[in-house]
Amino acid sequence: MIWCLHGFLGLGADWDALRAACAAAGHPAIRTPSLFAPRGVAVPARGSLTEWGAAFAAHVAAADPTPIVIGYSLGGRLALHALLARPALWRGAVIVSAHLGLADAAARAARRAHDAAWARRFRDDAWDRVLADWDARDVFGGRPQRQPRPEAAYDRTALAAALEDWSLGTQPPLTDRLDAIPCPVLWVTGADDPRYVAQGDAAVHALPRGALRAAPGAGHRVPWEAERWFADEVVGFLKTVE
Repeated sequence: MIWCLHGFLGLGADWDALRAACAAAGHPAIRTPSLFAPRGVAVPARGSLTEWGAAFAAHVAAADPTPIVIGYSLGGRLALHALLARPALWRGAVIVSAHLGLADAAARAARRAHDAAWARRFRDDAWDRVLADWDARDVFGGRPQRQPRPEAAYDRTALAAALEDWSLGTQPPLTDRLDAIPCPVLWVTGADDPRYVAQGDAAVHALPRGALRAAPGAGHRVPWEAERWFADEVVGFLKTVE
């Protein structure tokens, strides 16, 4: 089974195109939880990145003896913690536009403060305004969000808690731990996202079975900016691990 973890402000429906491509290739079993849905989903609740990763890995192990995980951005960081929690569980992983962590303690503290300010906005500000400001962040390179983000699809308290609990500032660097992940890992970035290309390069040099692919013409949101390319890469990877 394939377990897909979306990014911050993501929804399970973000993976619909990938689901269709995998089904057409004979891989129909995909789970795509919406982590911030108002009524919750059948995945672990809040906790630190480490705690969530361990709880998610246990949840998956109870339902699926040979899982594959795909994670985008925040979902990629969550997936890495699940891989590290139970390295022997996973058959493979696809990590997309994910950060390995900030090495400097001062930078981590600054990031926690930055994300705490965003958390306050996601709790209290007008939805359309905070959404527009989030979309204008440098990481997205001025490229608009292509997926609908209606306020009714979210628990805003859960979004704010994720910014606080799962801030990049709470994550110690993972590079030196990646050699504990034995399964094949496909690391995906957008070719127009140089900061995350560098993260991917560092990751695949540390992973025992890592490979890096950069989507031509895509930025941070690879699965939707290069939808066909991404689906082809994932389907090709699934063939190698199955």
